[in-house]
Amino acid sequence: MPELQEDQTETAYGWGVVTRFRRVVLLLSLALTVILAALALSFGKSAAQGVMLGGTAALLGFEISVRTFRLEKRSGDQVKFWPSIWWVIRFFAYLAALLKGYSLDTMQYRGLFGALAGLLIVRVIVMVVGVTGIDLKKASD
Repeated sequence: MPELQEDQTETAYGWGVVTRFRRVVLLLSLALTVILAALALSFGKSAAQGVMLGGTAALLGFEISVRTFRLEKRSGDQVKFWPSIWWVIRFFAYLAALLKGYSLDTMQYRGLFGALAGLLIVRVIVMVVGVTGIDLKKASD
């Protein structure tokens, strides 16, 4: 029985590309969340906790997005997107992170601003990885 090469499977189904993209985004987001939380300590403990809360909620939301998306191909080039209950859970996680961040420091809102920054980490990493293509395999010459 001949062995299937990894590249044939990935081009046939496209899931290998999605898996690599997910892994790269998760690793870079985790690293950036920890770095930003350490930098946020200079603004106070509540800011650092807010960054960690927001970063964790954003990572959870990204993981939900990647694992539960469903597309339906329509005629032509149209694609219809089907949201599920997981999208509601994702937004409640965002809301919980923001509310908890607010409750950490109700006077100067450092926790809230930290949570907002944490929620943006994954979005920025997704844009960077998408534009640079660092998750794609290099073609062997």
